[in-house]
Amino acid sequence: MIDARLEPDVVSQEAHTLPERKQSLGADPDVLSGPTAPEVVQVTDDERDHIARAAGLLSQRYGSIDSPEFRRMLPALAGQHLPQRLYMLLADFRDAFQRTDYGALILKKMLNVDQDSLGPTPARWQEAELEKIKPYEFITALIHGALGGTLAQFYYQRKGGGFSHCVIQDPAMKETETGAGEVELRPHTESANLHHSPDFITFLWLRNIERVPCYLFSIRSLDLAEKRYEKILREPIFKKPLVADNLASEAQQWADQAVPVLYGNPLHPWLRVDFIEQLSSGADQSQRAQQALEAFEQDARAATYTALVPGGGDLCVLNNKMCAHGRGPVQAGVDSNANAVEKRWMLRMMSVVDRFAFYETAHSRHPYFSKEMHTGKTVELQEITLP
Repeated sequence: MIDARLEPDVVSQEAHTLPERKQSLGADPDVLSGPTAPEVVQVTDDERDHIARAAGLLSQRYGSIDSPEFRRMLPALAGQHLPQRLYMLLADFRDAFQRTDYGALILKKMLNVDQDSLGPTPARWQEAELEKIKPYEFITALIHGALGGTLAQFYYQRKGGGFSHCVIQDPAMKETETGAGEVELRPHTESANLHHSPDFITFLWLRNIERVPCYLFSIRSLDLAEKRYEKILREPIFKKPLVADNLASEAQQWADQAVPVLYGNPLHPWLRVDFIEQLSSGADQSQRAQQALEAFEQDARAATYTALVPGGGDLCVLNNKMCAHGRGPVQAGVDSNANAVEKRWMLRMMSVVDRFAFYETAHSRHPYFSKEMHTGKTVELQEITLP
């Protein structure tokens, strides 16, 4: 249930001062020439009430976002059920590709999360009670509908795992630099090893009582024309190993495939990068690629926006071709005063706009399910059960 009770222990989500060891990630004006921060929109009480009513109506009518009818009607339902101001903001964001566009939109307190009904955060995403999050899934799906996207699943991401993914710190992955780990997660674009990666991503925080900051880096923040590495980043010389990925063994045969980091429009390029993997010890980059990546990461760190500390009900919309994301380190279940609290819980959803290109590596009978594993290469899936 979505109601008016707020997340406990998170009173303010204003910009904060990171510990001294993280100040290197603050925006450095010496390397910036474009937008330095995402647009932040405060959702009103009336808009929140409107959204809560929509969640109830859609849940009652369709039961689940897996409903083929719901997904077929998604663009129309977004126009019908989202507050007009928010719908227009998202429509503008959909085509915001220019030099002055950041590629991220923050909707503060998009909805109120009923913490009591949500219950304790599961130990890991596999144990989540999906019935409890259905209303939140419907609202997040409407965001993608307003963006003109089709909800998508990726075999590479949890072998599909549904249209909505719970992101939760997993004790077994504590030391990994992944979404389920606790160490700092450096900015990266989602599924950077895929030719047909998600176009748009949303993150809805159900709770973040530990006050873990979200990191954002927009390629538009840098004046690439002034960077010596810019032309090198456009060359298809950068390997993307799969050191930390769950499905690494299945895609290892393609680990030596190389791709560019920047691609697309010559003036306003798209971004495909994963510093975590591409600068790992096992990446085996050429000297030319390694030096360019290291210089690029140094500038990206200086341009990374770190002032966003999401609270329950906050939602971030990302253009995955323009804006990389990450987060600060987590001490799961412990707040800044060393008190035991519920672990953070986030919902991730992905969509694609270019359905024709996406279908190149999609399942022939399920055009929203990607079989791509690495740089355009796919796995053979004979029998799968999908809605």
